[in-house]
Amino acid sequence: MRTRKRILSRFLTFALGALLVLTGANLRGTTVYADQVITNWDLWVGGEQVITIDGHLWSRVFPGGGTAQFDPGRLLLTLDGLHYEGVGHTDAGNPNEYYHSPVSAGIFWGNRNDVPLEIHLVGENVITQTGPGTTDPTEITLGLFAADNSLTISGEEGSSLTVKGGDGAYDSYGIWITRGSLYVRSGTVNARGGNNAAYSTNGVSIFNRLEVVSGTLNATGGSIAGNNQSRSYGIYSWDFEDVTAEGGTIVATGGTVGTNGRSYGIYAGNVTVEEDASVTAIAGNAGQHSYGYLTPNGNVTVNGGSFTALAGTAETGDSCGLAFGDDDAVFQISASADSVVASGYDAAVGIGLVKNAIAGTGWSDAAGTLGREAIPASAAGTHLNFKKIQFPAAAEPSPDPDPDPDPDPDPDPAPDPDPAPDPTPDPTPDPDHEGVSNFVTRLYHVFLDRTPEAWEVEAWTEQIVGGTITAGQAAAGFIFSPEFINRNMCNAHFLDYLYLGLFNRAADATGKDGWTFYLDEGWSREMVVQGFLMSPEFFDLCEAYEVNPGTGLANVPVLGTIQTAHCTIAGCPNEAPVVTLVTSLYNTVFGRVPAQDEVDFWVNHMANHTPGVTARVMVNTFLNGEEYSNLNRNNGEYVTDLYHAIFNREPDADGYNGWKNDLDTGAKTREQVLNGFTGSPEFINQCHHAGIEIGGEIQ
Repeated sequence: MRTRKRILSRFLTFALGALLVLTGANLRGTTVYADQVITNWDLWVGGEQVITIDGHLWSRVFPGGGTAQFDPGRLLLTLDGLHYEGVGHTDAGNPNEYYHSPVSAGIFWGNRNDVPLEIHLVGENVITQTGPGTTDPTEITLGLFAADNSLTISGEEGSSLTVKGGDGAYDSYGIWITRGSLYVRSGTVNARGGNNAAYSTNGVSIFNRLEVVSGTLNATGGSIAGNNQSRSYGIYSWDFEDVTAEGGTIVATGGTVGTNGRSYGIYAGNVTVEEDASVTAIAGNAGQHSYGYLTPNGNVTVNGGSFTALAGTAETGDSCGLAFGDDDAVFQISASADSVVASGYDAAVGIGLVKNAIAGTGWSDAAGTLGREAIPASAAGTHLNFKKIQFPAAAEPSPDPDPDPDPDPDPDPAPDPDPAPDPTPDPTPDPDHEGVSNFVTRLYHVFLDRTPEAWEVEAWTEQIVGGTITAGQAAAGFIFSPEFINRNMCNAHFLDYLYLGLFNRAADATGKDGWTFYLDEGWSREMVVQGFLMSPEFFDLCEAYEVNPGTGLANVPVLGTIQTAHCTIAGCPNEAPVVTLVTSLYNTVFGRVPAQDEVDFWVNHMANHTPGVTARVMVNTFLNGEEYSNLNRNNGEYVTDLYHAIFNREPDADGYNGWKNDLDTGAKTREQVLNGFTGSPEFINQCHHAGIEIGGEIQ
């Protein structure tokens, strides 16, 4: 029925347009009845003013491709495959409104006293500002502008709207809404600020609410070089209003700015994540402030879905994953949340409290924390992989976390993550999609170090062109394919390949050091790849190849792919940390070289993050097992064994004497001493570096 209505609507539009051509006159490029009353709307699309005749539909075919149609009775603007590149409509500004400077916008909806407009998307629509519309240095260039009006965006399945502000302006925004709200109901909206702005470049700037009910909003600030006061925000709320995701996805990424600049993923008031929604706020590197999410006067509530706040990786300036402006602010995590991650170079979460759900199932990053207790954010550390855990009920004993003492050395292998394309018999790529084919061929050369077969290129090209996958998903398919994973690269070499493959350049020292820090802190490689895929540099690479970058990975695990064997890159001195840890336990606890299947058993469980098999469980299994018990070690020998096995070093005198005295006097049991070692920062750092889950205390 929907298809029939679309056909009928297009037929009526065509018939009306033909009648106007036969009987009318031409006004500003739009054919109208000469003897009818003309209504001028403050709505401009691609530099064309929308003019209707007694409420009739306005329709326009654009030279760049696609159509725009306006229904004044429903205040509905339908974009169908519209591609526009240019300055758009220029407005001189209004001294009585929030914008005083000249404004140029690809779509302009202005000064109608909060009359809401709905934009409905069909197919892929792209609006790109080419630059400032005037020579005024205070020029603001926008992809989409709603002056004092709210805006709703909806779309058919697979539809999208990409809007980009111009480069080199004073301010450049993908979407700017003054004294109005933005609602994304369905479809995908990509809003990007231009590069090299004099002051600010934001994906979305808004005064009132931002709400995503379904679909996807990708908001990305542009990059600005130089030592200035520039700001680059993914989402910026002037009045610190609320951001709500009731479903769908929000990914907000700030760009890289100069020494005195600021980069925020999201800068707003309260943020609420409901149901199966996903909100990710990623800051770029900035010399002054790099915050994933900054809320000066609000709280953050995760009632469902996932929430991720990641700061920039530069060591200069403040770097905080989630920053609150109020000591009484609360980061509330419901038991129904799916994933919660915060990380910053200085702090994961700024001031305030991190609150779990009620006692029972809840979220925590602190060992022994009850579900009903609040965690002071100041004690949260620089990285929080919040874990959903089952807190013990008051009347029930804690469950035994120990695994089977004689586990199966051949666990089921992890599923193949490689979305390998199906071979096709036709070896000749479509010449109309040469850019996509070249992009795919490049992935083979960089990540797999081989020339692909023609059918391989064709298969990937068909998926990207057909919209089955995006360029980002294709790149992730190569990076997490067995062929690439089996190269077992250390973190340093892994990052070298990401820079070359996704940014088309060698790694810079500052950026590489920052990403290495996060990997060593326990980030999964999937999380790092997500950061690369959402970077403006990757977007620029995709633009050069004319491929859709997409929105990164659908699900980003907290713990993920790690190095499980020696790096295969020639001359690499780096060991695989998880292999080293397991081998060290056998050497120092049991005094023997382990068999390969013994090492493989623990390495596979650690690498695949088998539920219940954590680093503390593994160590406890070694030191409380029958093989170690038969050695009959005394207290002094036991403490020495702990230093060798867990810290991989000789004991220091004070530490050794303190732990031995606790055991000799009965102040602590061996289990308590073991928990002290595995709960120490020294062991936790080892686990972070190895990319494995630490786990809670062993009772």
